[in-house]
Formats: sequence, structure tokens, C-alpha cells
Amino acid sequence: MLEPYRAVAPFYDLVSREWPVYRAGRVAGIESLELRPGDTVLDVGCCTGLSLPLLAEAVGPTEHVIGVDASPQMLGVARRRTEGLATGVTLLCADATDHEHSAWGAVEALDSDAILFTYSLSLMKPWRRALQTARSAAAPQARIAVVDSS
Repeated sequence: MLEPYRAVAPFYDLVSREWPVYRAGRVAGIESLELRPGDTVLDVGCCTGLSLPLLAEAVGPTEHVIGVDASPQMLGVARRRTEGLATGVTLLCADATDHEHSAWGAVEALDSDAILFTYSLSLMKPWRRALQTARSAAAPQARIAVVDSS
């Protein structure tokens, strides 16, 4: 599953149709989380980090935005995108369907207030396990938004 992303990571945003197709759903998903300053938010399947600046703006100048993706190449693009943001963004390379991955222990300790999946959950097989893994890294009252095209 990760092989295609290795090759396209550098120009993924150019071919993803973000502005004409996906941007509105991304913004609506983030708005539905009703984020507040100081919230901790988990972006699962963050890809190249298109949601990360919007999430950082919503939670204010804290270090509470966590982007998780299984592709180191996509996270490299996300890292460049988030350099210089006022809000600290933590990027973790982990498979959301693998709750036993060591990175999830660090995420669980943060007890996220919100979880976002934008155009990623339907790509995760099995998707129910990915949802469960993310849910285990969140506070019991955490808000979840899933924006997808399937």
C-alpha cells in the first residue's frame, strides 16, 4: 500500500485536486471538530499535512497538533509544510491499523480532544481497526470527524 506514495510524495499536492475538489471537505471536517485553543488534535493519515496548518491555527500557540502517517516520504513533505508555524506540530510515522506500533504509546499519553481523518480512513485496511487505534489515543469525550470520498 505504501509503495505508490513513495514515488508521488514530492508532487502529491499538485495532482491531488485539493483546491477544486477536496479543500471544502477538509475545511468542513476541521470546523465540525469545534476546536478550541489548547485542544490536542490528532490528524490520522495526515499525508502531506494539508490539514496541519488549519489545525494549528484552530488550537492556537500550543504544541498539540499530532500528524500520523505510515509514509515517511509523505511526512517529509508535511514536515516542510509545518516549519515555522506558531503551533508546534508533532509528526509520527506509524500505521494506524497497528495499535502495537511503539509510536501509539506516545500518542495515547497526550489524550487527544479531537481526531481527524481527511480522505484517509477508506484507504486503511482494515479501517475499523484504524478508527479503534485512533480512538484509544483520545480522551473519552473526544470529537471525531471523518471526511472521505468512499
